[in-house]
Amino acid sequence: MRTLTRSLLCALAVVTLMGAGCENPNGQGLQEFGSITGRLLDDQTGQPVTVSQTYVSVGSVVVTQVDMKGGFTLPKVPVGKQTVNINALTYQPMSIDVNVVKDQTSDVGYIRLKSTLAQ
Repeated sequence: MRTLTRSLLCALAVVTLMGAGCENPNGQGLQEFGSITGRLLDDQTGQPVTVSQTYVSVGSVVVTQVDMKGGFTLPKVPVGKQTVNINALTYQPMSIDVNVVKDQTSDVGYIRLKSTLAQ
């Protein structure tokens, strides 16, 4: 009986020690990142969308400005499939799926936004 009890206690101790060493103390694993670039164009005119109230985001990564050519860059985006959300004043919101690769820039190319203003 003592041998069985001792064996069970040893097995329990091994299982406990194996599990205890594996958990990250801050509850988060190492995160890998890439970036996303693109350019916003007006669907009708083909001109860059440069309105002051433009938001391009993936999760909590947000860019509030685009350059004079409608270009944007989202830095430090987690790797894997991500959804880019685009909201620009006087344009219909748009979402685009993109695969982000570690330490690389994923270019979504030209994104044509439809105006909400009467033409």
